[in-house]
Amino acid sequence: MLGILPQVNRAQQSSDRKTANQLSVQLELQADCFAGVWASQAVKSGLFERGDEEKAFNAAEAVGDDRLQKNAAKVMWYRIVSLTVHLHNV
Repeated sequence: MLGILPQVNRAQQSSDRKTANQLSVQLELQADCFAGVWASQAVKSGLFERGDEEKAFNAAEAVGDDRLQKNAAKVMWYRIVSLTVHLHNV
């Protein structure tokens, strides 16, 4: 929709491995931000209840590749903060 993924893919192709990995993490954080915006609207419209947040975080952690990263705890913290802030403040 916004063309973010193709932009990141092009940037990764012309980057070294470390930069490409950083771009990947930033892309995931952006996706989490968008998910938080959507989730906030879903809560407001009654699509699901606030108690479902923990289940969503657990599911995201289980399927994400954060566990493979050296700084997984830091990345997961940023992801949770990003999603939670938007879930409650949008």
